[in-house]
Amino acid sequence: MAGVEMIKLLKNCTYLTKDYDFQKGNILIEDGIIIGISSDFNESNYETDEITDCKDFLVLPGFVNGHTHNPSMLFRGLFKDKALLEWFDNKKQGRLQKKGFKFLDQEINEKDFKFLMLKSYTEYLKQGITTIVETGQSDIEDVIPWTAQALKTSNLRGVIDVYDEIESFYHKSNEYIKYCTHLPEEENITNNILPKLKKRKDRIPSLLMTHCLETINRKKIVYDNYLKSTVELFDEFNLLDKNTLLFHCTHVDKNDIKIIGERNATIVYCPVSNYWSGGGNAPIEKFMESDINVMLGTDFLLSDLREVMRNSYYSLKINAALDEYKAKDIFKMVTINAYKVLAPEIKIGLIDIDHKADLQFINKNDTRLWPLIKDNNFTNILNNILLHSRSDMVKNVMIDGNWIIKDEKILVFDEGNINTKYKKILNKIYKGLQ
Repeated sequence: MAGVEMIKLLKNCTYLTKDYDFQKGNILIEDGIIIGISSDFNESNYETDEITDCKDFLVLPGFVNGHTHNPSMLFRGLFKDKALLEWFDNKKQGRLQKKGFKFLDQEINEKDFKFLMLKSYTEYLKQGITTIVETGQSDIEDVIPWTAQALKTSNLRGVIDVYDEIESFYHKSNEYIKYCTHLPEEENITNNILPKLKKRKDRIPSLLMTHCLETINRKKIVYDNYLKSTVELFDEFNLLDKNTLLFHCTHVDKNDIKIIGERNATIVYCPVSNYWSGGGNAPIEKFMESDINVMLGTDFLLSDLREVMRNSYYSLKINAALDEYKAKDIFKMVTINAYKVLAPEIKIGLIDIDHKADLQFINKNDTRLWPLIKDNNFTNILNNILLHSRSDMVKNVMIDGNWIIKDEKILVFDEGNINTKYKKILNKIYKGLQ
């Protein structure tokens, strides 16, 4: 969170510009805001509190993970080779799934919950992710304030889906934590719930989000009951606009895409999640053709946003003309596309004057990125970061001008202690079953 007002100079940067090109220069930060970018700063002209030489780094805006369920890493491997409809059955795998969720929904205490959330947030921070959309993973009564406290400890910016508690939490939103509400998934839609949600939307202008047309089965539920799609049904009640985030949209049709585009709603594309769960693959190229705002999310179990970014790029390459979409289109999905929806009230998601200094620093000396080429006619730097960078190349992370990771060490909590506690919690849940 915002700390003591300081002036920091990042010199000799190779940074990603607002045009998604790389330039060399120096970045001046005051109280968390970028106040100057120049190639010819004279250090003696500024009373800087801190100077950092960034000659060894590629400096990018922090990424946004647009759809997460934490702490879902508790369940890694427990849903393998099972479609959504087969989860929680009475076989050994299903019983293990139930055991984990029973712990999260009925047995967990505040201390263990916070340890688990910080374990998840460790993985995000170390990838250069600085903002997440937190859709929740527990039914414990106090889960919302516990989640907010974990976000505050981590220094991540977060959007927390508080479902039906929005009237209690909406006015507690700030530039670090924003509270939003939920539209029902297909199996939870009833005849009277959508009119109620429309009235609430008219009273409280919060973000609305939901899993939408994630599976064929969910699509069939709504069609069988209403003879229309989920998107058409939401639109009928004026629930789609620039504040709406629809996760997945795997099984949308041409008319759904048209409506989403006309209403300026956002789709959060989660290809890797949809692959392993058997949900299918959403037509991202159709979203792009219709100028729909697209964000990216890891969803459940997965934490590797770079894997999602690469798969999104590959999907565009095999479903559209090879030269139609570029690396910058993917980077927009995890930066400016996300922030213009999640935080339009503050300038964030670009390295530019008056923008928040939420930054990640990638080791440009890592030979896995080489060759890095830039001249007047050709550059491959952004492409190489997209296809070849890995989380261990992120050496520093800054949020609001404050160092959260420096020289690969998390500064805001003890990662070693978190890992120790995580092992103990796993043993508590799955003791005798590992």
